[in-house]
Amino acid sequence: MRITLVDDSQKAIEIFTPLLAKEIGGRMESICHRDEGLSELVEKILHRRSDLLLLDYNLAHGIKGAAVAQALLGRGLPGWIIGFSTVPAAAEFKAVGVSDFVTKDLYRPETSIAKLKFLYDTSSANAKAL
Repeated sequence: MRITLVDDSQKAIEIFTPLLAKEIGGRMESICHRDEGLSELVEKILHRRSDLLLLDYNLAHGIKGAAVAQALLGRGLPGWIIGFSTVPAAAEFKAVGVSDFVTKDLYRPETSIAKLKFLYDTSSANAKAL
């Protein structure tokens, strides 16, 4: 499984990337969003061909994760998107078709990792049962 974390905070990437690699496994990648516009970021994400995308809500230059998700889904992204933010933005992600959201806790990352692992394990179990 290829997992990509998209965030504009290098600190968040440094905290969560090794924890996710350890707990979920697979190939862990990250995109630290800095200068790209919406369409360039969408292309960069699509190029990764991720199975699981963890997407922050507040990205650089006012770009919203929900807008990125909407563009990705419109382009037929084959992977699974989880909204992953310190901002309570579950409704914004859900409005564009992203059903899963986990609060990103920078002070207690193990809490966020446990929730992500639960979603992943539940999804994997359901996929195997089909």
